[in-house]
Amino acid sequence: MIVLVDVGNTRTKYCFVNEGKRTTILSILTTQVTEPFLSETFKTASRLLVASVSHALIAEKIKEWCQVNRISYQRVVSEKQKNTITSGYEIPSQLGVDRWLTLIGATNSFPNCNILIIDAGTATTVDFVLATGEHQGVDFGRN
Repeated sequence: MIVLVDVGNTRTKYCFVNEGKRTTILSILTTQVTEPFLSETFKTASRLLVASVSHALIAEKIKEWCQVNRISYQRVVSEKQKNTITSGYEIPSQLGVDRWLTLIGATNSFPNCNILIIDAGTATTVDFVLATGEHQGVDFGRN
């Protein structure tokens, strides 16, 4: 079983993938991601895929827990290119991994289409992906 984990500023979201089927997304406060929580919740996992924009300590805690429990760990990061999409950022790591994963998901859901994504969270971001897979993006800063 694979676990997908998104460590956010306030909440950590996760779901399980077993035989290609994804469960409902669950969440807890990021401050509650502790060793007992990890042991109770993810003990049957074979692999954890972790995305974290700003919580390096939490991601490291999860990585260490995985090592101790012999569970494969992978931290997902923004890349210059993935599948059919090319990042519009000269330095791909400057694009938050949450936005990068949204772009990948959107282009997988709507292939060969122009896509506009507006996210009004902690920061308001606008991303545009051309049907050719070329990403354009603007970050308007914190609210």
